[in-house]
Amino acid sequence: MGASTSDERLRFQRVSAAARRLLSREGESGRFEFKQTSKAVDSSVLVAAANWVSLEPSRTEVTILAGVAEVTDPVTGLTTGKPIGLTGNDLAVHVRRIQDYARATLPVPVSVRIIEEGVSTKLAFLRIEVRPTRAPHFDGSGRRITRDGAAHRPLMDEELLAIYLDRESLQFEARFDQTARRTIEAVESLGRGLGGIAGEVERLPGLIDNAEGAAAMAGYEADDAKRAIDDLGRALNARVDKLEERLARHLNRTPLYVLLRLRYVRERVWRSFCVDRELRPSKAAEKLAPRLLRMLNEPLVLESHVANLIQLQDWEAALKARKDQRPASMRWWSSWVKQVAAAKPEAAQHLLRDDPEAIRDLVNKAKKWSDVELEPWPARQL
Repeated sequence: MGASTSDERLRFQRVSAAARRLLSREGESGRFEFKQTSKAVDSSVLVAAANWVSLEPSRTEVTILAGVAEVTDPVTGLTTGKPIGLTGNDLAVHVRRIQDYARATLPVPVSVRIIEEGVSTKLAFLRIEVRPTRAPHFDGSGRRITRDGAAHRPLMDEELLAIYLDRESLQFEARFDQTARRTIEAVESLGRGLGGIAGEVERLPGLIDNAEGAAAMAGYEADDAKRAIDDLGRALNARVDKLEERLARHLNRTPLYVLLRLRYVRERVWRSFCVDRELRPSKAAEKLAPRLLRMLNEPLVLESHVANLIQLQDWEAALKARKDQRPASMRWWSSWVKQVAAAKPEAAQHLLRDDPEAIRDLVNKAKKWSDVELEPWPARQL
């Protein structure tokens, strides 16, 4: 947006001609307004002014006169501006205040040009020219507003859309001009280079033969490289699969994982029993149901890791065996309930026996040490 006046002075000892024209106009309009104090020219006023300019391409700026009051002629009824001056003798204080208000506008501070008017008089005031920079602007509270006569109102959706489209079109136009200039320069450079191309054309057959030979060799090498990469990938995948399997086996035996898994397996057991009871109803099923439910609802204790692991293995074995005879009979269910109930943590302990006869028989039949001695604990079982 360009300035509305060719006079670039920012300080007038007396009131400038531009300011006198504004003071003599009837009332406030969209293009200018009067404010009695510099505090009245706050961020919301600046935002509304800048957004109002953005709504029409024909608009260039809004001018605000700070330190000026509206007065109405009692005879004619016309309203004009009357300088009343700004408090204090230092206009710089008021200039800095308005600049601070401008810096608080978003997303980029609005443009303000502040002209000091009548500095040698007792009624000095400021003329502030407000222009948008990156509309739509908003204040610290996020309000996107515009001028509506002497008041403010929120920007409507269609107005916001128009501002955004106008802004993007200007950016596109700038980018298009830049691209066009670069394209023209490239075409001109290409034209200058065409003269040297003719001499190179005669060398093309030899270059093509060399390129074909190099391409064939590169193709062979590429195939070899691809096969090597594929082999390496398969080896790595196999190694990763083994590592994941070992990690999964390890995790499947941690106390917390066993407890969570047992809780879920109990749910599976109860659901399976209820399905079989529905499909094969009997008095035995109704008698067994409360006992099984009590077992499955027993508290799960994290510290009872061995007991949890034994129960988990037993119930998973039962569910696996049930697949071959669904729906299972109540006799089958009763047998498994007794087996799980009888399992104790001590069952995980392997009792050693002193049996010299068995060892003697092994030694006599053995052909190598591995026939009689036990191997180290296999890593794959971790």
